[in-house]
Amino acid sequence: MSAFGGPGLRVFKGLQGPREAIPELKGCTLHGLRATAVINLRRAGLSYAQIGDIVGMSAKQVEGYCRNADMRSNSRATLTHLERAMAR
Repeated sequence: MSAFGGPGLRVFKGLQGPREAIPELKGCTLHGLRATAVINLRRAGLSYAQIGDIVGMSAKQVEGYCRNADMRSNSRATLTHLERAMAR
């Protein structure tokens, strides 16, 4: 692991050239792609620690990235539960 974020950062930096060659990714930042990857991995069921190991971040940093996505998911689940309870 390097002082600059570990193996995950090397992977993302390695995407710089290929990313620029893909028209759909024009204007995307490495930070934005990393944040999206973190959220997608969380939705796939990985723990904060597992995600951190993959992308070279601490579990606390990963938790921060996921906070809003987790809140949205929890809110949707709560609303669905309430709607079902009220329909009874």
